Amino acid sequence: MDKALFIPSAIISAILFIIYAFICFKNKSELDQKIITNLILQAFQIVCGGVLIASTFISELKDLVTDLNLYILIAGAVLLINSVQSAITDLRKPINKSNKSIPPTTDAAAD
Repeated sequence: MDKALFIPSAIISAILFIIYAFICFKNKSELDQKIITNLILQAFQIVCGGVLIASTFISELKDLVTDLNLYILIAGAVLLINSVQSAITDLRKPINKSNKSIPPTTDAAAD
């Protein structure tokens, strides 16, 4: 990974860890290694995601994007999955509405 991506990711990781450690200290709870690992991964994803977005506007960042094929794959998979889930949800809406019985109105109940 290029230093232009690694250094900001490491800084964000450190900030997130300090925030998490402060929260744990304040709540008198133990540090959880799984959460720390996830925070570090999220920091790298924040930086790489930002670079992917910025590379569409700043041509100098396109060289960094060539090293991010994994993140491009992940972003594409997320778009695909979210689109399919959204389409399925939208297609189920008419089915769910037709299965619900329509309550009688007060006018119909008075008759």
